[in-house]
Amino acid sequence: MELLTETIRVRDASGGVILRFARDATQEQRRAALPPSLWKPRMAAWLADPTTRRRLLRLCLTTPDPRVGSDAPPLTRLRSSLERLLLAGTVLALREERPTPPGAPSASGRTSPPPPAAPPPTDEVRTWFALRVLDQGSQPVRELRVKVAVDGGTVTAQTDDAGELRVEASTFGGASAAVVSAEELRQILDGQPTPELRLSGAAAGVHIHSLANLPRSIALRPEAQVTLVITRPVFRARLIGMFFESDKSFRLPAAMTGIRGIRRLYDEHPRASLLAVGHADTAGEAAYNAALSLVRADAVAAFLTDDVAGWEAAL
Repeated sequence: MELLTETIRVRDASGGVILRFARDATQEQRRAALPPSLWKPRMAAWLADPTTRRRLLRLCLTTPDPRVGSDAPPLTRLRSSLERLLLAGTVLALREERPTPPGAPSASGRTSPPPPAAPPPTDEVRTWFALRVLDQGSQPVRELRVKVAVDGGTVTAQTDDAGELRVEASTFGGASAAVVSAEELRQILDGQPTPELRLSGAAAGVHIHSLANLPRSIALRPEAQVTLVITRPVFRARLIGMFFESDKSFRLPAAMTGIRGIRRLYDEHPRASLLAVGHADTAGEAAYNAALSLVRADAVAAFLTDDVAGWEAAL
């Protein structure tokens, strides 16, 4: 991707300057480039213009100054990146030639034509930020309120049927988004089927977070969609004392200690689903023990769900 696909003209009280990549400049332009003593004092005026900042934004995003952290303000990163390119000679600052006044003779003695009419003023260049919210099965999370911090303020938007929202802004830097209410998100997810976890690993622009540990905010990028994936919280418990008769799936009385532990787990996480995993000792063949472990897990599940027939089958 090109950093600059065209020359950029910047203006201040001292006149106009053209920023051009050195590889696209002639030898005469290289020799005529302004020294740092002339362009450094003028950078603040250049970056004060929103349109200029918007056009220089790619410099900040694709050629960051390693001396400036990613948590620095966007204006600081943009200024540092531009200054680094100018000092390295990668980008040249050229004085813009002033046109010959209308009606005045040029160097060739000819009279210059009158300038064309000025184009009508246009609105400030704008950009947009987009967020998509999915559950752990890649299904959209609809009607979720999200607070977007942008342009020095906050905007509250709601995801649509595709789980997406989009906010327009005039900022040249970044923006951030945060879920308005974790309880509201929980209720939305409770109203949807609980899907299997279908995540192949985080990619660029994808943030994966548990419902139990939502981030305060996630960074958004201009003119790019960021995805937030919400996973259901997973709690792991190890129960000691869930003993069975040897080579059988009938639990012994000592297992009631573990059963009471499961009840406490239910009380602490009333919305959770329980996955029972059985085990066996090391005696016997691995395949036989794997089958016995599954039968034992089924017996415990039957006991917890008051499935008398299933529990009695373990006798």
